[in-house]
Amino acid sequence: MCSANLTHTPSPWNGPVSKALLAFHSMAVEVRRNLRNVFEMMVLAMCAHGDVDRFSRKALDWTRLGLMFILI
Repeated sequence: MCSANLTHTPSPWNGPVSKALLAFHSMAVEVRRNLRNVFEMMVLAMCAHGDVDRFSRKALDWTRLGLMFILI
């Protein structure tokens, strides 16, 4: 916890902008988001339909698995 005040003054971007790089970045973000959604739905469906035994794992294992998704 920090008690210091953080101030940020927004400044406009003054450099050149590559439209090709912006388009690639937006496509990469969209693909990553869609793959994550597919993976989450597969895990949810496997747990909901009883294809995996959720109760044989410790709670820490599920927490660790969930924390891995934050980085994706």
